[in-house]
Amino acid sequence: MGEHLCRVLDRMDNLGVPICVPQRPKGDVVTRPLLDFAASYVLRGIAQFPRQGSEQPCSLNQRFPWDCRGLRHAPVTDTALGFHHRASGMHAQAGAVAEGDR
Repeated sequence: MGEHLCRVLDRMDNLGVPICVPQRPKGDVVTRPLLDFAASYVLRGIAQFPRQGSEQPCSLNQRFPWDCRGLRHAPVTDTALGFHHRASGMHAQAGAVAEGDR
């Protein structure tokens, strides 16, 4: 998971942007609880937990090897991440090729 974060930070450096935020997919998004765990202490607070999407890249399998494999090979240039310039408020296209990426 740290590898994916490092790739995102490298992408931010290459684009020259200081901010990266997840983007909500277009259209209707089906969400589900972050944890699929029926323990009573989880169920009592589940409404306060963040939710996850039903499809990648907005979902976790809750199986460490699967999630690691997905993050290790997931592109950081997809539409799930938005790269922003703080001062101008401009939005750098996630798929745009920055000069440092060539």
